[in-house]
Amino acid sequence: MKNLKKILIKRKIMGMTDLPMLSGNVVQLMRMLKDPGVPVSKVIDAINKDQSLVAQILKLVNSGYYSVRSKVNTLDHAVALVGFVKIWELLMSTSVMNIISGKEQNIWLHSYTSSVLLREIIEEEKIQCSAKIQLTMLMHDIGKIVLSNFNSKAYRKANEESIENAIPQYKLEIKHIGVHHAEVGGWLLQAWELEDEQIIPISLHHSEKEEIEANVSDWIKETALLRIVDYIDCKARGFAVDPPCDWLVKAAELDGLDLEKWYMHQQETLASLEETAKENMVASSQ
Repeated sequence: MKNLKKILIKRKIMGMTDLPMLSGNVVQLMRMLKDPGVPVSKVIDAINKDQSLVAQILKLVNSGYYSVRSKVNTLDHAVALVGFVKIWELLMSTSVMNIISGKEQNIWLHSYTSSVLLREIIEEEKIQCSAKIQLTMLMHDIGKIVLSNFNSKAYRKANEESIENAIPQYKLEIKHIGVHHAEVGGWLLQAWELEDEQIIPISLHHSEKEEIEANVSDWIKETALLRIVDYIDCKARGFAVDPPCDWLVKAAELDGLDLEKWYMHQQETLASLEETAKENMVASSQ
């Protein structure tokens, strides 16, 4: 009965007319990038035809999101600095920025600062994981946008009860809607035709041990990283959040991470990171 209810909810959600989707231009560009033989110049020329998209990409690159220190004025320069393989990620990042920041400021701020923190942890701790993990972190709460569109009253109730009673929001989403944002985010990314390395960690970053063990094989480290970084950033913000499970952290071989150190770091840098996130938010919604 429980599975049937979730199937019906999924059918209703995925049939919404206001389901967040990638623009036709971005979809076309992403298909072009799937061709391993496509010339770099052809892709850059195609992106340059959409000056709004170019402006958003340059804004994101210059924000420090990719650790680029010098000022970037052209798409060619951006690609030279971050690499051709990052073009797909740049397109996705700007699309996600538009979807999230244009709808919910708090979700965008948490998504952005968590994504930057994840990059810092990976670089300093020299963690080997998916090359797309920073983008995955940026998208990890995109299911909240979907739930808000699906049932705004129930979603607001879950959010308000989470704040009032210090209960993690995903648990109250299940109570009031029947499904939580991580699962819904996975459904959306499937509709976007993304890959398992992003769909699985996002879908399972709030799941119980049995479900994670049954569905995660290649992406256990990525799932654990999302959970760890989500915990640190939420804790730094004073949000109700469950600590990452010891068994998951150990299974991902991340038990050597000093979470308290990174929590203190995030507390110290959160204000400045949020200012940068707000600058990107304003640019994306214009």
